[in-house]
Amino acid sequence: MRFDIQFEGATRVVEVTEAVGSAQVSVDGIALAADAVRIGPQTISILFEGRCNTFAWTLLDGGAIWLGVRGRELLAEVQDPRQALAHRKAEQSGRVRLKAPMAGKVVRLLAHAGDAVQCGQGVLVLEAMKMQNEVRAPKSGALVRLAVASGETVATGQLLAEIE
Repeated sequence: MRFDIQFEGATRVVEVTEAVGSAQVSVDGIALAADAVRIGPQTISILFEGRCNTFAWTLLDGGAIWLGVRGRELLAEVQDPRQALAHRKAEQSGRVRLKAPMAGKVVRLLAHAGDAVQCGQGVLVLEAMKMQNEVRAPKSGALVRLAVASGETVATGQLLAEIE
């Protein structure tokens, strides 16, 4: 995947080739060996050439990307916003049944029945194999039904909530 990114006054060409648990990254044609581990929904720990860095990011409207790394906040701008927007999941329509992507334990409810939720907003946190995963709303709308409670164990594919 190739990105032309405006960062701190310069345009950088970033190319990423992903594999299971690792990635090959090149910046301006210079290859960097990287070992990547996702540690949260929008947080990744990357070992670049012996140095570990933890990155947090948020994709902003218009293709800009907010980055947090080593106590610094940076703003990067993707030159072709369509590239960044293509990676966003399309919002679903109609009544949506939110199902468990994996077996685990509901450790926290982030929304309740009757709440208005936005596409991409966290509805609950599911813990599996000591990793906490935020389950997000696939569409904007009203959370009409929450089918689980905090502390409950769920199976893969089990109904968690309904959004209309």
